[in-house]
Formats: sequence, structure tokens, C-alpha cells
Amino acid sequence: MPVHRTSSSALKLDLVIAFLILTCGCGMPSDSHLREKFAHERSGFVELVRMSNQDEHVTVISRDFTYLDTDASWPRKNIGFSEERWNEYRRMFRKLGIDGGLARRTDYPSTVFINVYGSGGVLASSEKGLVYSDRLLSPLVSSLDAFPRELYEKQKGHAIIFERLEDNWYMYREEY
Repeated sequence: MPVHRTSSSALKLDLVIAFLILTCGCGMPSDSHLREKFAHERSGFVELVRMSNQDEHVTVISRDFTYLDTDASWPRKNIGFSEERWNEYRRMFRKLGIDGGLARRTDYPSTVFINVYGSGGVLASSEKGLVYSDRLLSPLVSSLDAFPRELYEKQKGHAIIFERLEDNWYMYREEY
């Protein structure tokens, strides 16, 4: 006889799975892998930041969509730059192995987040990548490989941590 889960038990199972994904970081690149990627492809990441600074009114650039500082609707006619420019970003994303694109966030002025790895869905999401910032970022940790659960719980289901690479460059991990 088939077992039918109630919506409450299905939600509980989804929460357990989300927690396991959050705590194990399955598929997420290690700090050492990301550090090596940055060292090997540093000039490409610097170029992405340079490009983003030229297109600063485009706050999110991914392979499939863009957000403008004045319009996050999609689809829309004005993508923020030419199709040729967008293809240039896409080529850089492929070359550098970037899953999620890049973002300029209002909660971190003067920063460019490069989302190298992202996973998850509605109940839980994880990102890990690189950040270029003219400002010091915090909280700083010695490793992103293990996410401090108490910080996640304290922040009520959303937290971000940074590990410094060199002047103006950080790795980040964000959980929500």
C-alpha cells in the first residue's frame, strides 16, 4: 500500500533536506579550490570587476537575465547594455567557471560579488564565491568550508561570512 505524506510531513522532510544541504555544503567548492581558482585566473576576475564598474547601473548580471538599479523586472527590452556586451560577460563566466554571475548589492556598497557556486531553492540556498570591495568586509572567518550554524540561527535564516584573500579581495559564503 503506498504511503501518502501529509503536507506537514512533506514540509518537515524538505526542511531536514535543506538543513543537510546547508550544513554539509555538498558540491560546494572548498576554500582551497576557490583560492587556487582565484590565483590561477586572477586577471579574469579583475577584468570582470572592471567591466562591472563600467556597467554599474546593472546590478545583477547572469547568463539568463540582468537587473538594473532602476528596474528588476524580466523580461524587459532594456537589458542595460548591448547583446554583444552581455555575450562578453557570458564568455567570461564560462571561462572562469562561474555558475551564478555577479551582483552589485546595496547592502554592501562599492562591492562586486562573483557567485562562483550556487545551489538550493525556496527553502534553502547557498552561495560561495569571490568579492571585490573597496571597503573592509565582515564578519571575517578563517574558513568558509564549515558555516557557523549559530550565526545562521542568530540571523534568522540568512547569514554571510567572508574570508580575506588579499587587498580588496575576499571569498564569501552566504546561506539563506
